Amino acid sequence: MHTDLEKSYLPSCDACQCNKLPITKPVELLYLLPIRNGCGNSIAIDSIGPLPPSGVEKFDLLMTITNRTGCNIRAVPCHRTLTAEGTTHLLFRHWYCENGLPLKIVSDYNTWFDNQLWRTFHKLTGIKLLMSSSFYAQTDGTSEHTNKTLIEALCHHVDYL
Repeated sequence: MHTDLEKSYLPSCDACQCNKLPITKPVELLYLLPIRNGCGNSIAIDSIGPLPPSGVEKFDLLMTITNRTGCNIRAVPCHRTLTAEGTTHLLFRHWYCENGLPLKIVSDYNTWFDNQLWRTFHKLTGIKLLMSSSFYAQTDGTSEHTNKTLIEALCHHVDYL
């Protein structure tokens, strides 16, 4: 059944061919950021957007929180005007309540995280903040893979991504 799908159906499915992002070979050798044992000890935070406004609140961005050990993913709708304080609130509401505080957070240089409030939060909680380069999957492949998968899934349901 699996080989029938791969050989006959998937190549002929227009939606699958249009919405799957190409997988290209990386320019440099990949390296892994160290991950401590335990689910939830290290997470990656990134964003997908801008998106067309949707829902009653007119959300136009998705904040993705990815457990780097592969146990858990959260896609939180939010606004492009999200502040560091708002990010902290969403992190507590959508991650901390179920998983506890992580030991490390990997993120790119976003205005959410390049802020005194965010640095103070990390200093008080003892969380280590690791900054990666934007759109450079070799540094933070976990969240980039999550974003790619979410975009592919959303493309099957909407016309404007």
